[in-house]
Amino acid sequence: MKIISILGLAGTDRDGSPLKSLYRNETSLPINEGNYLNSTDVLIQNIDADFFLIGSKEAIAKQQLLLQTKSRRIQWQEFDKDDLSDIFKLVLELTDTDYEELVIDLTHGLRHQPIMAAFAAFIRTVLSKQKIKLLFAAETYDNDLGKHYRYVFLDDYIDHAAASFTLSSFVKTLSAPSDMYDDPLIDALYQFSRELFSNHLSALFTTALPSLEAALTTARISKDLAFLDPLIEQALEIVEDFKKAKQHSELYRMYLDLAEIMFRFNYPLLAATYLYEGTQLYFYYHFLRLKIIQSPPEYDVLSAIKSFVLKGTISSELTLPHHYFYCMNAEHFKKMSATFESIREIRNNTAHLNINYTHDGLHASLANAVKSCNDLFITQDVFSKLTSTSDPESKHCREDKVIFMKISANFFDDYFGIKLNRQDPIKHASRLNLIKRKDFDALAMSKNNQVTLSQALGKETFHKIMDYAIKIDRAVLDTVELNNLIRSYKSVHVY
Repeated sequence: MKIISILGLAGTDRDGSPLKSLYRNETSLPINEGNYLNSTDVLIQNIDADFFLIGSKEAIAKQQLLLQTKSRRIQWQEFDKDDLSDIFKLVLELTDTDYEELVIDLTHGLRHQPIMAAFAAFIRTVLSKQKIKLLFAAETYDNDLGKHYRYVFLDDYIDHAAASFTLSSFVKTLSAPSDMYDDPLIDALYQFSRELFSNHLSALFTTALPSLEAALTTARISKDLAFLDPLIEQALEIVEDFKKAKQHSELYRMYLDLAEIMFRFNYPLLAATYLYEGTQLYFYYHFLRLKIIQSPPEYDVLSAIKSFVLKGTISSELTLPHHYFYCMNAEHFKKMSATFESIREIRNNTAHLNINYTHDGLHASLANAVKSCNDLFITQDVFSKLTSTSDPESKHCREDKVIFMKISANFFDDYFGIKLNRQDPIKHASRLNLIKRKDFDALAMSKNNQVTLSQALGKETFHKIMDYAIKIDRAVLDTVELNNLIRSYKSVHVY
């Protein structure tokens, strides 16, 4: 055990003769009731510990004459009684220790000294989780014993300060310092914060959230913690926000609520990540509803859906109701694509430390993204309007066919001198189908008659482009990917 005792001038009468007083004990410390010179005298005579006696030059000189310190492990350390910070720094230094038990006796501290020592003890508790007991011999009077002193622990005040500090941190930042106390409320705040910032949502909602609500409810009815009521109410409001997020059966709704919470507490990367994942899951939810996919929302499945929504790319993971599905719903896909690209840009710029991103710019972009997602997912629920109806003559399907024929015709004419019909998709496809069925190496020579189409592009790529072009009459219109292929191979010299 280590005992730090603040020395005073108590222990003598006005003439300088030793004067003892009665001390009684109501703590767990092994102190025998009796008459002693002062509190430091009580502790030295009753407890086997390492003592650090701190005080002004005058107090140290007086107590060295009064106290019987032989055979005791004692160190004397002086502080400047007129310097407010001196005792604070000294106690902070002396409490940086590995002792299992640490006691600070505040009984004889004058003016600011007990307050500064107690504050230093609290700071040490926060910094190193050192459990510190504050001891005080309170002056008491009763008819039988007259004036005497009664030992009590004041470390409840450190506990209350720690609870206040942790709650304040939580309601401002959702974070709590490490579990510095064996205290249900502080531990519940810490566990919740740890699961939240570890993205461990299962543990957050099944264990940490109910535990935090229970601890806050208990604290709210505690008379000792009545002074914390405003902070407790704020923390309970935060709990309600997370309970609201938890109640959604659709995971994307939960993520949207979490994104709003993290945005409110100024965690832009986490907010953007929840929006990004939530948007993907919104796509997934409606594609599952339409039976376009039937697999769990794993990476490949989500990537396939995302590529289809953003680019119209068709992959093996998707089972479309018909070949016109993309162009029939192009308006809805375009709405969602713009918001998703904005979210992706925010997330990437934040995650990859874009130095040109200002806080105000980031905040404004995120605010718009959160608002857009609320509007598109909830108010409009855009993808609830996706139609499985097949209408190849709809406005968007007709536009896609015209664009596709232009890209296809220009490509094959410019590079290989193959003339395709630009008006009739059936004739356009028939011509290409004929080329594919025959020996295209012979039919599709380059203009200088030296490099064939398959030699220039490779047989696999050639077949892929042919397939896109031939399917135009069935409106499998992946114009984005075809256009990308064309741009990719413009560097091939086939003239």
